[in-house]
Amino acid sequence: MIRIRTPSRLHFGLIAPAAKMGRRFGGVGMMIDQPGVQIRLEPSRNWLVHGPLAERGQAVLDRLLSTYLGTQTPPHAIRIEHAAPEHMGLGTGTQLALAIARGLAEAAGIEDKAASQLAPLVDRGLRSAIGTHGFDRGGFLVDGGKSDSDDVAPLVSSLSVPEDWRIILILSPWQPGAHGLAERDAFGQLLEIPGRAEALARQVLLELLPALSDGDFAAFAESLHQFNRGAGEAFAAVQGGPYASARIATLIDHLRERGQRGVGQSSWGPTVFVVTDDVDRTMRIVARVLEELGLAAASVVVANANIGGVQVSG
Repeated sequence: MIRIRTPSRLHFGLIAPAAKMGRRFGGVGMMIDQPGVQIRLEPSRNWLVHGPLAERGQAVLDRLLSTYLGTQTPPHAIRIEHAAPEHMGLGTGTQLALAIARGLAEAAGIEDKAASQLAPLVDRGLRSAIGTHGFDRGGFLVDGGKSDSDDVAPLVSSLSVPEDWRIILILSPWQPGAHGLAERDAFGQLLEIPGRAEALARQVLLELLPALSDGDFAAFAESLHQFNRGAGEAFAAVQGGPYASARIATLIDHLRERGQRGVGQSSWGPTVFVVTDDVDRTMRIVARVLEELGLAAASVVVANANIGGVQVSG
């Protein structure tokens, strides 16, 4: 028996999503320990996938069976024991796909199990590589964007997050974030705005990363919000503003008005994150704001930054 447990991924934004020349995309994100993905593989007479997101897992397996992993691995039953909700901005598709690929590699006794090698086999890492690199190592990550190559974007920075910081997730019942064909169409509508990529890159290099390296929570939280909002503005033509909906924008504004600085939207949403160094106070504020806005149906999860990435046990 092989068990694979992965973190979830928050994506704070792309630096150059509409670049026509040079490196494109470039992402900033963080791996968190909840809600994550967990699968179990056991030898079986036939290949089988069951559990939540089984249909999606079967599609991943079908793709893998045509690769060297499929030809070198004897049949296994794959049980998806737990999976974060998909299309919520948590990178669930990438973590599930890489978990299944890693499971097959473990079962086949293949030594090179780096996520950057496994990702192309399951059609991941086409744009941002945060979830791919984060699968292996966790932490706060910056990737350097893609060149003309189809290779996974290189990791250019990886920092740990102070242990006493927490990440509160507000998982709303609103419309899921863009994915699949809708996501690809959205990228085709983006316009390159002169100077934006340079401004975002400067903010990452000279504000966000130094603040995290110094453990300066106030500076980090404010810079994170500003970067996330600035990155989201590149998608305003698609989603009507820097966030996926007016309701998300209202929620973020209300949290900011209550003194929460490190607030934003993960990827296409609708998940809203709040990074805090005072979890009890922030939870009280979140509960009050959700009640005021009539969002009692939203789920709230308290997570830690993940350290070390995927966990494999036998």
